[in-house]
Amino acid sequence: MAALVQQENTCELHFSNLHFKIKKKEILKDISGQFPPASLIAVIGPSGGGKTTLLNILSAYSPQNASCDYLQVNGVNTNFEHLRNISCYITQDIHLNDLLTVEENMCFAADFKLGVTHSQIEKNAIITELLDSFGLSTMRTTRAGKLSSGERKRLALAQEMISDPKIIYLDEPTTGLDISSTYQTLAFLKKIAARGKTVICTIHQVCASHFNMFDFAYVIADGQCAYQGRPQDLVMFLHNQGMPCNIHHNPADYFPMEMELVKREVHNRYYTVGQYYMSVFILDLPISTLTVITSNMLIYYLTGQPLEQERVILFIIVSVVMGATTNAIGFCFGTLLNFNNAIFLASCTQVPLLAISGFAIMPQDIPYLVDKFSQLMYVRTGANGFLVAVFGLQPRKLNCPAEAEYCFYSNTHRFMKELQIDPNDYTSALYVLAVWCISVRVITYYTMRYRLSLPIYIPCISTK
Repeated sequence: MAALVQQENTCELHFSNLHFKIKKKEILKDISGQFPPASLIAVIGPSGGGKTTLLNILSAYSPQNASCDYLQVNGVNTNFEHLRNISCYITQDIHLNDLLTVEENMCFAADFKLGVTHSQIEKNAIITELLDSFGLSTMRTTRAGKLSSGERKRLALAQEMISDPKIIYLDEPTTGLDISSTYQTLAFLKKIAARGKTVICTIHQVCASHFNMFDFAYVIADGQCAYQGRPQDLVMFLHNQGMPCNIHHNPADYFPMEMELVKREVHNRYYTVGQYYMSVFILDLPISTLTVITSNMLIYYLTGQPLEQERVILFIIVSVVMGATTNAIGFCFGTLLNFNNAIFLASCTQVPLLAISGFAIMPQDIPYLVDKFSQLMYVRTGANGFLVAVFGLQPRKLNCPAEAEYCFYSNTHRFMKELQIDPNDYTSALYVLAVWCISVRVITYYTMRYRLSLPIYIPCISTK
C-alpha cells in the first residue's frame, strides 16, 4: 500500500517550556504546547512573534540554541533528531528542479527516499497514486518551472509524502494565493490530516471562513503562547480575557502584541551534505578539466610555444591542478556568500595576490616577508609551474629581433633566474597547488554545512 493511504501510527506532539534566543534577544519565552494527532493545526500571530522560529525548531530544521524541559511524541520522550526522522518541512519559498518535469521530480525524490528497498514497479505505483491524489496527474510532462504557485506547493508536498512522514510542517503555505486557491490548499491539507498526518502550518493572514477550517489553533504573541485550542473558541477566550473581538473583525487578525533547494532536500533526507558535495565535485570534474585543457592548449599553441612532449604534458598537468584549485576557491566563496558578493570579494582578493606574484613587481623588489608569503600563494606557485613548463627544463634560445644589438633574455634560464625560479623544479608548484586544492575543498564542505545551517542535535534539557 502506498505511503499516502497509511492511517496507523498517528503522532501527538507535546513540548514544554521551549526557550530560544539569539545572543541576548529572546525569541521564544518558555512556551509549551500540545498538538493533537490527525489534525490540521494553524500557528498564527503577528509578524516577528516567533511562528516560523517555532516551526524551525520543532521540525529540527534549525534547533541550535533551543532548550526545553521535554519533547514528547505520543507521550514518549524524544529528541530533535527523532522528530526530523518522522517529519518533513516545506518552507515558504518552494525550491524545485525547474528543468525537470513533474514526473521526473517525483522519480528523483522516490529514488533517493526509497532507494533499493522498493522495486521500480512499486515506486511507479506510489508516484501514480500521489500524483492522482494531489491533482497533478495531468501535468506529468509539465516542467516544474511552468507550474503555478499552488501547483508547486502541491508538488513539493507530494515529494515529501513519498517517505510517509508522520508530521508535516508548512511555513505559510497560503502566502501569495488568492481566496479560491487558499481554500483549495487548506481543503487539501485537511484531507491529508484526516488520513492520520499531523499537519502544522504557520499562517500570517487568513480570512475568518478559512481560519475555521483548521482543527486546532496555536497563537503566538511576543514569543509566548496566547492561546491553544479550537479556532471556534478563540473569540470567546479573548472575550473572557477582557479583549472582546468586534463583530466585523477577523479573529485571525485580532491579538495582543533560505542554496535553499539543497537545504530542503538535505533536511528531508534525500541525501547528506557529503553525498551532495561529492556528486557536485564528480560531475564538475570532467567538464572543468576539459574546459581548462582546451582553453589553455589553445593559448599555448597560438603563442607559438614549442610542441615538445615533456613541456606539453607538464603544461597540461599544471593547468588541471591550477584549474581545480581556482575552481575550489570559487566554490568556497559561493558557499559563503550570495552570488554578487562572492564575485566582488573573490575579485578583490585576487588583485593583491597578482601584485605580489611577480606580474607587477619583480621578486627581488618585494619585501622579504611579503615575498615568503607570496611563495605560498596559489597564484605565484601556479605561475611558476607554467613558466617551468614553457621556459624551464631544457634551455631554450628565444629569437632575437634583427634590429636589436643584444637580447638579455634570449636565454630562457637567465629569465627564470631573474624571477628566482628553479628551471627544473616543477614539483614544488604542484605540491603547493595540491595542498591548496585539498584544503579549500575541505573548508568548502564545512562552509557549506554552515551556510545550510545544519543542526547539531542535542538533548532537550531544561535551562532552569
